[in-house]
Amino acid sequence: PEGVTKIRKDAFYNNDKITSVVLPDTVQEIEESAFYGCSNLISVNLPEGITKINNYTFYSCSKLQNITFPSTLTSIGNQTFAQCNSLTSVVFNEGLTSIGGQTFQSCGSLTSVVFNEGLTSIYHMAFSGCPITGALSLPASLSSVYDSAFYGNRLTSVTFNSAPSVDSEAFYSTDKNAATAQMTVFCNTATPPKLSTADALFYYSVNNTQYLRTVTVYVPEDAIDAYKADEMWAYAASITPYTFE
Repeated sequence: PEGVTKIRKDAFYNNDKITSVVLPDTVQEIEESAFYGCSNLISVNLPEGITKINNYTFYSCSKLQNITFPSTLTSIGNQTFAQCNSLTSVVFNEGLTSIGGQTFQSCGSLTSVVFNEGLTSIYHMAFSGCPITGALSLPASLSSVYDSAFYGNRLTSVTFNSAPSVDSEAFYSTDKNAATAQMTVFCNTATPPKLSTADALFYYSVNNTQYLRTVTVYVPEDAIDAYKADEMWAYAASITPYTFE
């Protein structure tokens, strides 16, 4: 009802009767596990005014297909949408600053994500086990991509518009997720993104055997030397000048 400002912890825990959620404009926060395990929940429309979605809020809502994020949302907690296996795409609002650890882990149908400016941190395993496909563009505001953030992806292209720190296995893929042996990386930044290890970007595995991925890197012409001198970016198959719009 109107006037409610918070959805309490475990409020609808394992409720199998709910199929959709439309919250009043007065709601500002959804507490931990509020809709955990709502197995027949299909759509969620979050109102303007919500700033935070806490841990496990929609964990294992296996039929959830649609989620609309308000422009006021600034953070999403840990495992908030983990194991939501009917989600196929997610568009994040401008102004969202952080996506928590394992937030979308094992969302087995999630193939497309769109980020907007304002995002600074993608925490560990945030999209681990999600078969994200095709091209991924990271916002200029991004400063950190933590370990295994996109582990198990099917990406063929990644665009960096900033120079974030990128932790181990952040973009690692495996044969269980149709590993991509080739990747194109666009770095629209004169400063190379700070890869902590080579497997952050340059390796994949098949049958538990690790292989060097063929990565073609495009960078601003005046940054060629910086990338070639970088110990991690030297793993690239080629580093080529590119004119960014």
